[in-house]
Amino acid sequence: MENIELLIIDPQRDFCSPHGSLYVPGADEDMERLGSFIKRSKDKISNITVTLDKHYKMQIFHQSWWVNKDGNHPPVFTLITVKDVEDGVWTTAVPEYFKKSLEYLKELEIRGRFNLCIWPDHCIAGSQGATIYQPVFDAISEWTYFSKKNPELIEKGTNLFTESYSGVQAEVQIADDKSTHTNFSLISKLKHNDILIVAGEAQNFCVYNTVKDIIEQHRDDVVKKLILLKDCMSPIPGFKDTLFKEAGNRGATIINSIDLTL
Repeated sequence: MENIELLIIDPQRDFCSPHGSLYVPGADEDMERLGSFIKRSKDKISNITVTLDKHYKMQIFHQSWWVNKDGNHPPVFTLITVKDVEDGVWTTAVPEYFKKSLEYLKELEIRGRFNLCIWPDHCIAGSQGATIYQPVFDAISEWTYFSKKNPELIEKGTNLFTESYSGVQAEVQIADDKSTHTNFSLISKLKHNDILIVAGEAQNFCVYNTVKDIIEQHRDDVVKKLILLKDCMSPIPGFKDTLFKEAGNRGATIINSIDLTL
């Protein structure tokens, strides 16, 4: 029997509910389809791994972190660059955070990562928005009852000074915080599967970066067994979306969940 892993990226209420603070258009329908897929495939899925954003209101990618000369916070979706900070357009609300924040922005540019984006407060620790969206939660619970296995839940994004789109590693690794380092335990786990199915939100951020990091760690070993559920993920509008093109060019299978037979 094939070992089939389902990796679900950030299926949380703030992303998936139309009432969520960072709702991804279409994510509610994506997760309905994903829930149906899990239920009808529960006898085939060997393991389920779920990544979960866990953030705080005072964090480098939230409004409260930054202010302008008038003391106003940046609007959501503002992109903050090194030049903006060096020119005094934005500074940190807590002066002690300035040096470390500027170093972070410089590191993003050096590494060619996405500019710092100010997101709406989302997936705040302890909030309803951080919980797994109900259709997916119910489906995972049904799979657990059937398989007698618990899903593995991987929290990410707790460090105040770095974004963590990927479930594999933070955008910039913080030397004294292992939670931001490459998760080799996850990488090893995903490697030892015959099929790796990926779904979740958002397609052009957390899913994209997680898949990119998995491929870079495994090279061609993982691409031939990688399946992206096209109808179980959606992009945040207004931002670049190249997941399917890049993964497809590498050899990943891109298919709708309804058309996937295990």
